[in-house]
Amino acid sequence: MNTNILYEDDHLLIIEKSAIIPSYIEGTEGEVLLNSLKEHIKNSNAENDDLYPEADEILGSPIGGAAVFAKTSDTASYLMQDNNNITRKYRAIVRGQMPKDEDTLTDYLIKNSENNSFSITNENDEKAIKSALHYKVIDRDSEDDLTLMEIEMEKGYSYHIRVQLTNVGNVLHGDTNHGQHYNKVGQPIALWSYSVNVKHPAKESSAAVESTPPDEAPWNHFY
Repeated sequence: MNTNILYEDDHLLIIEKSAIIPSYIEGTEGEVLLNSLKEHIKNSNAENDDLYPEADEILGSPIGGAAVFAKTSDTASYLMQDNNNITRKYRAIVRGQMPKDEDTLTDYLIKNSENNSFSITNENDEKAIKSALHYKVIDRDSEDDLTLMEIEMEKGYSYHIRVQLTNVGNVLHGDTNHGQHYNKVGQPIALWSYSVNVKHPAKESSAAVESTPPDEAPWNHFY
């Protein structure tokens, strides 16, 4: 499996992954990807082929772009200790026109354990999870009624982006869980991890990479 490596040293491995391949789900293409990366590490004469996905909620989901792995257990612990050690920005395409050029969306979500989905609830719900994201409109396609945005999570998880945008009436392109009337099964979800900055565990400098969305629909409406 050919993999585009964006950054690598003795502590970190950052790759560009396809939106249709989870980076780590046992028994799937994700496992093949992980084994391929371990084989790459072996061929580089490393002492071991340990590899730890930065976060299951990013790497096990249909989100393409920059994906971070730790190459040592100490680095994995470092990345998990503080969410501020990794800053990630997404590019997203939604159906419809966002009402504002930039805004912050703050919601309280509750998880349905039966189908592993989230929905909006109120802040007084004791099981509520707070989620806050900042978005900025990059471009608008009025002819096809699409909006290209940059998104950064302040609090919450990547899946919450889909729920929060649906709540304001702008479903992610390809998201059939929330936009069955707009999207078709099999379309990749237009949410891309395009910019990642990792505070390095052993250096004063950061590991910063960018990943451009692929030249295919719906991204080719804007790129």
